[in-house]
Amino acid sequence: GVLGIVAHHNLNSDKQQSIDAVFSSLENMLASQCVFVQNFKESSASEKHALEAFRNWFQLQEFGYVNLSDLYELMLGLEFPIKDNSIVDDHNGQILDTVGSFYTPTNLADKIVQLTLDNYIFQNTEIERFSFIDKTEEQQSRVRDLLNHSTYADHSCGTGSFLLAILGYVAQNVSSEIKSVQEQIALNFEAIEADSLALEIAKIQVLKSI
Repeated sequence: GVLGIVAHHNLNSDKQQSIDAVFSSLENMLASQCVFVQNFKESSASEKHALEAFRNWFQLQEFGYVNLSDLYELMLGLEFPIKDNSIVDDHNGQILDTVGSFYTPTNLADKIVQLTLDNYIFQNTEIERFSFIDKTEEQQSRVRDLLNHSTYADHSCGTGSFLLAILGYVAQNVSSEIKSVQEQIALNFEAIEADSLALEIAKIQVLKSI
């Protein structure tokens, strides 16, 4: 529920918000959008304790702005077990993430996509190391046509790291018609994800990137 409100907040804002701003907004929205109970003011001590634990954890994270993907991935391993109306601390690391999810870091996804698409382009156009060379307009045209007519499948897409990396590859390596190529590529994405919220995050991030 907490993540849902943060997601709602982020996905309906054009700007990234500071941690304090997001949490302040979160507290205000809890009262009107019923995350824990019908009325936040009537929540139990354990529910308020859980929210305070979330605030404390959130403030310890080392980022100055909220990125929805990063926040979601961090929260996958976060649990606030309640015992006797109090949050049980996990100082010994005994409470493990039971979701079984692993998300590829952005820089790794970018590098994998760069190498993969460079190789794909070489196999289909014989243009070697496309992202590293000075490109002629004829080479650009051939690659644009190839990318526009290709299908991109990620059958465990998470919050869309590889999809975003593909769009980023186009932005960095295609000198003209970037937006139209990105839009066509996005239409050719085939993405599957068991986690419905992660999939929605991926959709939003792709749409905001084109």
